[in-house]
Amino acid sequence: MTAHPPFRKVLDGVATREQMFQLFSRHKDTPGIDPNSGTPYSGEWFEYVA
Repeated sequence: MTAHPPFRKVLDGVATREQMFQLFSRHKDTPGIDPNSGTPYSGEWFEYVA
């Protein structure tokens, strides 16, 4: 069985389009982790305006 981290909201409120793209790229410089793998984002969420 895989232990998943608890979900955590990474932005209070609702993100604008600009904030949404900033949130998508916030892990791009994390050393040793491929941001395309999805690993840095596991358990994170935010709301956005469509």
